[in-house]
Amino acid sequence: MKQLLFLVLISGLLSCRPNGNHIDINNNDLFYTPAIDKAFIAKASEYLVSTDFFSQGGKSVQLDIVNATPVFRIVIKEAIANDSNTRATAIAFG
Repeated sequence: MKQLLFLVLISGLLSCRPNGNHIDINNNDLFYTPAIDKAFIAKASEYLVSTDFFSQGGKSVQLDIVNATPVFRIVIKEAIANDSNTRATAIAFG
């Protein structure tokens, strides 16, 4: 499990480059690339708040579309990674 978490964190760190735009939601960062339309950003933001994923600060996510597939990248602190809400939301995003 720690190896998977490490890979997710490294992938997120490498991919969350200053690319696109940024929204601050409850001291969390939502980055999105120009490929993402405003309706998708609004829907994703609402979902992240309604599921309490963005209830604690310190999380950083990026939305993108690659080859017509939505991509959700996340970088979080290890303590938050063990939170049941965080895991449930990550699973929901696939």
